[in-house]
Amino acid sequence: MQNLPIDQLTIAFEAHPKPETQSYSYGTAGFRMHASKLDSVVFKVGILAALRSKLLNSQTIGIMVTASHNPPEDNGVKIVDPMGEMLPQEWEPLATELANAESFDTFVEVLQKIVHFGNIDLSKTANVIIARDTRESGPSLVSSAKDGVFSIDSGAIWKDFGELTTPQLHYLTRSSNDSSFGVATETGYNDKLVNTLEKILKLWGINEPLEITVDAANGIGSPKLINLKSDLINCTVVNSDIQDPHALNVNCGADYVKTNQKLPANVNDPIPFKLYSSFDGDADRVIFYYVDDQSNFRLLDGDRIATLLATFISTLLSNLNESISSQLKLGIVQTAYANGSSTKYIESTLKVPVSFTPTGVKHLHHKAQEYDIGVYFEANGHGTVVFSQHYTNLLANYKTSDKEELKSLETLKSLVDLINQTVGDSISDLFAVLVALKITNQSSADWSSSYRDLPNRLFKVVVKDRFLYKTINAERELSHPIGLQDKINAVVSKYDQGRSFVRASGTEDAVRVYAEADTVEHCIELGEAVCQLVRESTTPARSLLSSLPQDILSNVFSNLNTTDLLSLTKSSRRFSMIAQPLLFRSIKLTNESTKDQGTMMVKSTLISSFKGFLQFVYSILNQNDLGPLVEELKFDDLDRSIQYIKLSSVTDSGRSGRSNYWNLKISEVLSIYELEHLSGNLPFDLTDMTLFDCLVILLNYTTNLKKLFVPSLNLRQIDAISSSLDSLQDLTITLKHDESSMNVNQFADLKSLKKLTIQFESGSDKLLSHLSDVLYKSGILKNLDSLELIYLKLDFNEVILPTWISFFSNLPSSTSVFQSLKSFKMYDCQFDDQQVTLIKHLIKCIPFQQITSLYLKIFEYSHKSKRHQSESLSHFEKHENFTLNLLSPYITSLKSLTLKPTKNCLQCQFQSIVQFLTNHHNLHHLSISMHTLNSQNFHHLNTIISQTQKQLKSLVLFDENMHMKLINSFKSWYVHQNELKFDSYKNFEIEVAAQDKEESVYTYNSATFEKFNKNYESLLILLWKSILADYKLDELMSLVGCIDGGFKLYGFNFRVVKERKLIQVYVCESVGYKDVMFHY
Repeated sequence: MQNLPIDQLTIAFEAHPKPETQSYSYGTAGFRMHASKLDSVVFKVGILAALRSKLLNSQTIGIMVTASHNPPEDNGVKIVDPMGEMLPQEWEPLATELANAESFDTFVEVLQKIVHFGNIDLSKTANVIIARDTRESGPSLVSSAKDGVFSIDSGAIWKDFGELTTPQLHYLTRSSNDSSFGVATETGYNDKLVNTLEKILKLWGINEPLEITVDAANGIGSPKLINLKSDLINCTVVNSDIQDPHALNVNCGADYVKTNQKLPANVNDPIPFKLYSSFDGDADRVIFYYVDDQSNFRLLDGDRIATLLATFISTLLSNLNESISSQLKLGIVQTAYANGSSTKYIESTLKVPVSFTPTGVKHLHHKAQEYDIGVYFEANGHGTVVFSQHYTNLLANYKTSDKEELKSLETLKSLVDLINQTVGDSISDLFAVLVALKITNQSSADWSSSYRDLPNRLFKVVVKDRFLYKTINAERELSHPIGLQDKINAVVSKYDQGRSFVRASGTEDAVRVYAEADTVEHCIELGEAVCQLVRESTTPARSLLSSLPQDILSNVFSNLNTTDLLSLTKSSRRFSMIAQPLLFRSIKLTNESTKDQGTMMVKSTLISSFKGFLQFVYSILNQNDLGPLVEELKFDDLDRSIQYIKLSSVTDSGRSGRSNYWNLKISEVLSIYELEHLSGNLPFDLTDMTLFDCLVILLNYTTNLKKLFVPSLNLRQIDAISSSLDSLQDLTITLKHDESSMNVNQFADLKSLKKLTIQFESGSDKLLSHLSDVLYKSGILKNLDSLELIYLKLDFNEVILPTWISFFSNLPSSTSVFQSLKSFKMYDCQFDDQQVTLIKHLIKCIPFQQITSLYLKIFEYSHKSKRHQSESLSHFEKHENFTLNLLSPYITSLKSLTLKPTKNCLQCQFQSIVQFLTNHHNLHHLSISMHTLNSQNFHHLNTIISQTQKQLKSLVLFDENMHMKLINSFKSWYVHQNELKFDSYKNFEIEVAAQDKEESVYTYNSATFEKFNKNYESLLILLWKSILADYKLDELMSLVGCIDGGFKLYGFNFRVVKERKLIQVYVCESVGYKDVMFHY
């Protein structure tokens, strides 16, 4: 793989400097703002587009320079992916981070991050096309994008199409990668549209041209519409002045007409009931309107377009044989802003299902793809119709000799080409509407009379913190502030056909209140009443909170997550003083994007993972009052990022290349400029210091540290920091096989220790024994609440021995040794043929009668050379000599049990677990990961859990046998239904299995897993509905319905809503729980 072309990038970066203090954010519309601030952004978007092309094996990527309906002085830029879709959502933060990179070093680091994120082969050739609208700033910004593309790839394939509509650029991008979609030229776009339009009209014997007056917003839509030559098109275009750059969108265009509810400029003396339409500046949205005989303005917005096209398509489908039409699912997708009358009309009159999504085209488009014919239009006129491959294949293979049926069939087939499925398209949608009206013989008044829009208003309420307002149910209801939605519902119930919802603004501290009702007066009353509820939801509560004593506030704040505490530090000086110590209680330094609600995290990747640590140390040194606030310090293993740094002396002696990154010099992590900056602000020289030296300094300042988790520290390093750990309550240490001669007497000073986690390698027997002796004689073992023994396997082929027993071998045979112990964990610990003897010795040391939490992932010794059914095996040789059964008589207080797969007889394992659960009925938390072998065993296990564990608060269940059936079910749904490529499915299979690592029923272990669930939400719910019923998991949930914490089954989170008798599945953080099925 090639390296980044640093020399080319340096020259180009200096030519396109980022404006100081300016920040950027990539959203649905890409980057959009005043054109003078966009040069550096468009340059970097050029680079990003080239990287996307390289990632996708040199497929063509599009760049569109436009600001749509914004004023003429604005501009924007966005990336179009190979199939004409928008930039994937997971790339939006990368685009934002790249755009905001101010220094060249940061710029290069972000590029390295992106290359690593996508595992991009830089040797691939980038293929990028670009177009722009008519804005004066367009040519200059196109040049900036070109500089970006060639700075990352001097041999890139580049094509500038000049001035195009946004939908035309989407069309060209897709057709460049998929020749079946069309010819990849502007002429190809025009021919496809005109030929299809003429074909449909001729099918229905329509020879007179389609007539309409179009307001083109003085934008690019004007020349492109005029260029369409056909005897069947007669469009009068007004507001077509593209020569005056200051005329764009001024007193004209779709947004102007929709917002002001009046005719645009230059539509003078309108003919009553004659249909007019307006485009926006880049021609990706369209609305219609007319005036009646009383000169009243009548708007036909996106809701109307959706209902018209759905009605038209539904009528055509009804003309087909039912055996065909019944196989095609038609649906309309709306947002909360859709008028309630349109929703009622669709569901009650058209009998077409309606789905709701959060606001934004990307949500609507994705949801529409779940139907065979998915219709979506926002009220502003942006939308389209998408058709599934099943739709295309079914109609292509259907033959009929009936002339009327044939007309409908051929029209349905042609709609695939008439409508631009990649994105909303003013011209394409204009013709689709005119065709629908013409064939169904409807006038503008007929179209308008299908239903009456309810009067509606949009209000704005300024609030101090918009993030307090959280929505559910596609933004139609509030989940927070708690109780506010109930008050809104009570107010809404007073008005006939009333509806109102509250949604936080995305750009300012304000909320939008939407209201609709049967009359204008009632609509305004309802909206103002809900606005008042919003105001009352903040002011009194904040006043009451501020009046509470400090000790009560501290108690309240201590139960908040990190995000809420951060908000409190910014709300007032008093709240900040209380929240800041709580915020710094627990610090986690990580190179993963993880979820930890109670932890302040310093997150970064690659080289920056080390920089994140140094930045934190630097902050503590410059704000000495912060150090004592830190009570918990956790480090993820940053070893994975060490490969990106040229190492000098980071290898432990005798470790054969196994790295200890704490020996890494700071000069190898920071650039010269960063090193000079830090050294100039610190009272010591950083040049020869290591990361471990910084850790020592950090621990000297965190004087109240209670918990420390630092992987990869050896005993020499622990010895060096032991003087700083007097008050430590929670410690994780690693014992390596080559440290057997090390002194461990320093651990005798850890008098405050409550939890000890020991990670050990094979060959560390003597060290384990010596350590336990020191801890016993110093009285530390008797004060421990929790003990964890974790075996670290270095080689897959390594012969594992029961090294762990060395920790107990020299201890007295008395349970008073661990007289305070409540939690005991053994992870990857091995037993041999002396298993019974080992467990009996363990029972003499560990007071299992007082253990409340037990975690076992152990490799037990079993009848490996004999079959389970062998008559030569005694009953005792089978499951009765397993650890659980031998411990069972001594366990009397257990509340939490976690069991993981073991390498032994699976049948014995199953019998052992069943017998234990039968004898122990007081568990609050149960986590089982095993292999039940067959469905009979699986159902038996479920029955045992249901009948015996009536006090459970949470249940985590993972069964290898059922997991394979689950994966095969997913494969059938996602792969065989052409919903997903096989490689993506394989990644998902891995992600499902990975969830077993995360025991919490409240989180998922991977952002990839959450994204997959969100993208395939509907299929996910349908699939689980089937699985829960087929495998009787719904019975397990209903029988153990007392659970408050929830269920985790095969990596997925569930909960039972007892009041509603509902089972729900957790999709992802942004969606939350969704209904799956009722239970009885």
